Amino acid sequence: MQDKKIFHDAAWYYARFRRGYPKSFYKHITDIFKLNNESHALDLGTGTGQIAIPISKIVKEVVAVDPEKNMLKEGEIIAQKDNISNISWININAEDISKDLGLFDVTTMGASFHWMEQDDVLKKIYNLTNNGGGVTLTLPVTAAIGDAIQIVGKSGDWVLAQNASQQVFLGNSSTTVGVGGSLTATDGGDCIEIICITANDEWRVADSVGNIIIV
Repeated sequence: MQDKKIFHDAAWYYARFRRGYPKSFYKHITDIFKLNNESHALDLGTGTGQIAIPISKIVKEVVAVDPEKNMLKEGEIIAQKDNISNISWININAEDISKDLGLFDVTTMGASFHWMEQDDVLKKIYNLTNNGGGVTLTLPVTAAIGDAIQIVGKSGDWVLAQNASQQVFLGNSSTTVGVGGSLTATDGGDCIEIICITANDEWRVADSVGNIIIV
């Protein structure tokens, strides 16, 4: 994982000003991965828990992973204020996850995937994913033209979510602009490569394998 010391002093601001995800996002991944109060979730690059805390109200347990202790500390404070006790806050890099953490029905990465050694992390997620489970990734908030992301379908089904004002183009179709838009795999072997064509906001699918659902 890349050096993220830049986040050391940002935790307080992340906890208070980092935008979360709408209810429609959680409904979508709940439906796709059939999440319930017996499910287990892994949140990589959790930050201050923007995904870990809301999804903890859906599943039985969340393991929230981040390399920055200050981020985890802020997340714990928020969870305690909400009387949430089913989140384990783990201070490691995403690249260091192992079966010691358990097996999971969904792994989420909210705008953190681009900081990681992507191939390595996806392979490790595959080994931690229960049958029928998968991974949800969110596009990075900031991206330069030419930046690329590859999702190799070896981690179960996947969902690629968006932030505000973002959009992905696939052939003659495109996702809904903003957090309501997404791309979803229909098979565990589906793969995709997307490239940023307008800084931060617009992405185009350069290559894909499988039947990708566009929302």
